[in-house]
Amino acid sequence: IDSSGDKLILHTPVFVTSIDGKLMDLFKRNMRQKVRIGLRPSDIVVKKVQESGFFPSNLYVVEPLGMIKILTLEKNNIKFQVKYIGSDTFEMGEKVYFGFPVEKLYYFDFDTGRNYLQE
Repeated sequence: IDSSGDKLILHTPVFVTSIDGKLMDLFKRNMRQKVRIGLRPSDIVVKKVQESGFFPSNLYVVEPLGMIKILTLEKNNIKFQVKYIGSDTFEMGEKVYFGFPVEKLYYFDFDTGRNYLQE
């Protein structure tokens, strides 16, 4: 986490986003440069076209399970899974874009694993 003026910026190997509101106050009080983050696979949205707030990635694996597909995305040699519900078809190796509501991120102390949102 970096401070940029009156904003806090979360830098990960996969995406960059700003931290605001209650979380910004919390992190300013307990400023840590490193945190662990979590995000549920069902909270990630995948699109075939770039939109504001979406990040590029490569589609590594497609696991069709009827209307649900488990997509394994890869960016910067990091793989993560997304639960996709919809009718779009995907091809392995295809470039896709992922996004998520920032309020769905979970933040954990890097050393202790303590969930910052439970303070």
